[in-house]
Amino acid sequence: MDKYKKQILKYVERMQADKRLLRRIFYFAPIFYKITERFFGDEDGVMISDLTLWFLAQAIAESNLDHKAKSPAGACGLMQLMPDTFKFINRTLKLGLDDIWNAKQNATAGIGYDYWLYKRLTKYIGHLPYEFILQVVFAEYNWRLGLWSMFKDKLREGILPINEFPDETQKYLTRIKYYYFGLILINNGQSGRNIS
Repeated sequence: MDKYKKQILKYVERMQADKRLLRRIFYFAPIFYKITERFFGDEDGVMISDLTLWFLAQAIAESNLDHKAKSPAGACGLMQLMPDTFKFINRTLKLGLDDIWNAKQNATAGIGYDYWLYKRLTKYIGHLPYEFILQVVFAEYNWRLGLWSMFKDKLREGILPINEFPDETQKYLTRIKYYYFGLILINNGQSGRNIS
């Protein structure tokens, strides 16, 4: 088994062993689906169920799906939003949210922020496969807004310059990817041991 599959196996086993996380996944999955559909339902070429798994994976990487999580920097809730980001996306997308600690509102703002970044990126780097654009969205979410401008030529060619990102952002993207594949296996009723 190669290193990549071993890492996925490690994440799947961790997810399956964490009963609290599994309960949170099954509780939040339909909520995330509805929110994802709200923002991305009209986008061509995206699969809402697939996007939902990506955003759940992002929330696991951010907070382990803990709506009470707070980072030392002040990021709050499931999606680990800074209060100013919560206010910005609420105002920009006219979401009518007022409680960053409310799990559904936090998820709405976080996925709404992902959507805002996604739309911005498709405007600037073109319509590449959504899975590629999502990686750039997650990097901007984690590292810095405007990341696309630093790497626009590479991004327009479909090259993700991940090795040029800070270590923290590289690890963040890797964690999201492993959680995403873990969610696929859990969603299909498989254990990590079934990876061939």
